[in-house]
Amino acid sequence: MLASLIIAIIVGFIVCSLSLLTVFGLWRGKSKTTKGAVLGTSQIPLINPDVITAISLMLVFTFLFGFLERGNLGLGRLIISQSVMILPFGITIMFPKSEKFPPSLMEASKDLGFNPVYTWFKTYFRYMLNSIIATFLLTIMLSFDDFIITKTNSRIKTIGLLMYSEPIKPWILALGTLGMFL
Repeated sequence: MLASLIIAIIVGFIVCSLSLLTVFGLWRGKSKTTKGAVLGTSQIPLINPDVITAISLMLVFTFLFGFLERGNLGLGRLIISQSVMILPFGITIMFPKSEKFPPSLMEASKDLGFNPVYTWFKTYFRYMLNSIIATFLLTIMLSFDDFIITKTNSRIKTIGLLMYSEPIKPWILALGTLGMFL
C-alpha cells in the first residue's frame, strides 16, 4: 500500500512536470507541423490497448537493461512505465488551458524587468495551476488503478494488483468512491 502511494506521487510529479513543459513548448512554438506531430504522437498511448503498450515497454526495458533479466523488476522500472503510460493524459488536460494563455502577460512581466524564470513562474505557472492540480489528481488515480503495466513490468505489489487479483473487498469500494469525489 505504501509503495502504491510513493509510486503515485513520484509519477504525478514526473507527469505534471513533463506535461507542463510540453504544453509550454507547444504554446511558444510557431510551427503548426510540430504542434500537430507532438499532439498526434502523444495520443497514441490513449488509443493503443494497455496490453500492447505494456508488452512494448517490457521489450524496451529488456533490450535496454539486459536480456531476460527478470530479477531487477523494481521501483524505477515501474515509475518509468507508468509515467510513459499516463503522460498523454497530462498533456490532454493541460493543452487547452495553455492555448488560452494570453502572451501579453508574459510580455508585460518582461517589460517590467523580471528575468525569464521569475516571469514564467509568476505568469504561466500560476495560470496553469488549476490544470496542474487536476493532472496530478488524475495521475494518482490512474497510477492506483494501473494493473497491466504493473503486472508486466514489475514485481512490486500495488493497490492495482490487489484490486484485480482478489475478490472485491470493502476497502476497494471505498477507494473507488474517494477517487470519484476527487
